[in-house]
Amino acid sequence: MIRHLIDEDAQRVIVRIDEHSSGAQSVSLTLKLAQARPELFDWDWVYDVREARGEVSNADVARTAEAFNAHQTRHAWTLFVTMDAHFGLWARVMDHQFNKRVHLSSGTLEDALERLDRLRAAQDGDPVSRAPSSSGK
Repeated sequence: MIRHLIDEDAQRVIVRIDEHSSGAQSVSLTLKLAQARPELFDWDWVYDVREARGEVSNADVARTAEAFNAHQTRHAWTLFVTMDAHFGLWARVMDHQFNKRVHLSSGTLEDALERLDRLRAAQDGDPVSRAPSSSGK
């Protein structure tokens, strides 16, 4: 099951993916939400993938990047909540596929939300050029 929360005040979407959901399902949900509300392309996204067991394919990421690149008008962040210490490497690859989005990882949902708050508070211009390394914390 995939659950999501749209946080209007913070302009972010939080998606929690469990062990019964596939990467293709999470991509489909992301695109469905953003196409129904195009302003979501510009918002920050948080994916809690700690319970996920399915894989997200290169084609899934490419399909998502294509949609975001076509519609996104401002710079934003995507944070992945994961215990994978090497996820930052995958995040760096995604950075090159998305024109206006930086991908980072955090170990807990609370850390991810606090990090986004700090990034947004410190933002002065383009987060793509100001973002810290995608290597995690």
